[in-house]
Amino acid sequence: MTTLLAERVLRLEGAEPPAGPTLERVIAGAWTELATHDAAVCPVCDGDMSRPLPGSSYGTCSSCGSELS
Repeated sequence: MTTLLAERVLRLEGAEPPAGPTLERVIAGAWTELATHDAAVCPVCDGDMSRPLPGSSYGTCSSCGSELS
């Protein structure tokens, strides 16, 4: 089992947020691709993620088995 430990970082008032990819942006991008094209790049392993049936409400990665719903 892998455990992720995240520490809260205090931002200085007026500081710019990071411009690089965030978890929110990566997941939202994958979900948008699934919703519009029924396929996406898996945010976990970069494998192929697709919907098992057109119109289904989740996607599954064919490489690692991750599900996005």
